[in-house]
Amino acid sequence: MKRQLLFSFLIVGLLYIGCSDNSTIINPTNSELTKKAVQGTMPTLIKLPIISIGKTTKVTSKIDGAFGGTIKIKGELKGGIKFVGKLEIPAGAFEGTLNFTIELDKKYAGFNFGPEGTTFDKPLLFSGKIEGLNLDGVDPKTLQFGFFNNGNFEPAVYEKVKVDIKKGKLEVKKAQLNHFSRYNWAK
Repeated sequence: MKRQLLFSFLIVGLLYIGCSDNSTIINPTNSELTKKAVQGTMPTLIKLPIISIGKTTKVTSKIDGAFGGTIKIKGELKGGIKFVGKLEIPAGAFEGTLNFTIELDKKYAGFNFGPEGTTFDKPLLFSGKIEGLNLDGVDPKTLQFGFFNNGNFEPAVYEKVKVDIKKGKLEVKKAQLNHFSRYNWAK
């Protein structure tokens, strides 16, 4: 009788623990299965060719927030990688004066904007293009332009993203940047 009572309490206790909201018995956290599921749905950044990795071009410009302005970047890397970008800063997007930077990402098809983490009262508009990439396996229907936020890829709001697989060309038109970060094309 004592064994049956003890066994009953044990079963009820396990059921209670297993059915609680924070239980790891029925709801695994940080398991390999969970990590693989999250990684499987994550877009993949498009890489620059090995010969261009680590090479960069950087443009810096001092902008007064009351007036706004435009910053342009243009360059070419070994292996036929060509890039161009234009950042439009509307008047009143921020207060004071900032030293803005645009830099071609050193490893992936994209651009880094600084000072990193700067936020804006009005979105800035970025249009950019990179040519000479190997775009095998890129589906133009799923191509996105955006940034990573706490490990999750977030597409930017933009007018248009274009891809030309044969020419190895990626283009984004009028992407809205509400903050500065690293923005890349992802497949």
